[in-house]
Amino acid sequence: MRHQILLSFLWASSLPTLVHSYFKRGAAERAIYYMTYLQEEVYGVNNAAAYQVAPNCKGTRDGFLGQKNRCTLIEFLNHIWAQKANDANDVKPDPARLTGTKGLEDVRQLTADKIGSYIMGAQQTKPGGGTEPVTKMGYYGEVDPGKLLRGATSYWDALGRFGLVSNEAKRRAEELKRNGGLDDKKFAQFEKWNTQAKEATNTAVALRQQVIWEFQWSHVSDMKAKIGVEPVKTKVTSTAKWGGQVISWDTIAVDKTIEKIQTELGLNKVDATKRFDAGWAALQADTNTAEHISSLEAVKRIQRNLGC
Repeated sequence: MRHQILLSFLWASSLPTLVHSYFKRGAAERAIYYMTYLQEEVYGVNNAAAYQVAPNCKGTRDGFLGQKNRCTLIEFLNHIWAQKANDANDVKPDPARLTGTKGLEDVRQLTADKIGSYIMGAQQTKPGGGTEPVTKMGYYGEVDPGKLLRGATSYWDALGRFGLVSNEAKRRAEELKRNGGLDDKKFAQFEKWNTQAKEATNTAVALRQQVIWEFQWSHVSDMKAKIGVEPVKTKVTSTAKWGGQVISWDTIAVDKTIEKIQTELGLNKVDATKRFDAGWAALQADTNTAEHISSLEAVKRIQRNLGC
């Protein structure tokens, strides 16, 4: 497609060390992180250097191949949690107060959707009885990239490298299976975690695209002022789902909008296209949109590396 949302990767050191991956998008990305963390258990014991995802997370779970002190989902989420800048009300959830976590303990049964749904609906006990949502952002706010991935220099750097980390673990599992070091049942488990990482990635990409267009439409008046007509909408429906619902969003029908410019303003196609391009550039100029595009490109990098 001629007009796409384009922005170079913002890997520069000027980007903030801690940055947001909020709400449903943040929850989906955390499913990618944890599924990849589980995949790395293929490296077994006495191989610490091979582990890239949250290598310093010390938990209470026995690993799939005999490792000690691996992290449960909640321990993992607490490990990578970071406070939102200048927001004292953003408090790390207290694991002792969390409810509904028993269904998360068996990592063999975890799915990307289950992780995302839990994070978005996390509840904690109230001091006087009953339950309430966890404080502020809970587990869908900031992450600390240095704790999330070995050697990560920024959120975008960490996020974009997850596909390579997942692929390396997948190759190791295939190698062990060929050499008789991994039986069919255990290999199937690693394959399941890889599949779930792919599903989480597709969901994160779709959610990022959805929120970008929410921002775009909130600034569509900037484009309208440049092109002189109301842009024509068209709906995009992805194959990814969130909570059982297909993710979709409205975008701009490029060709139909250019035709509308020609018809209503009496311009030829060349001049109408130039006018459209000027409006499109104005639409892309919003700072919040640019940051989301950077995150989208990082998740798409995972998607390309995983082949999903």
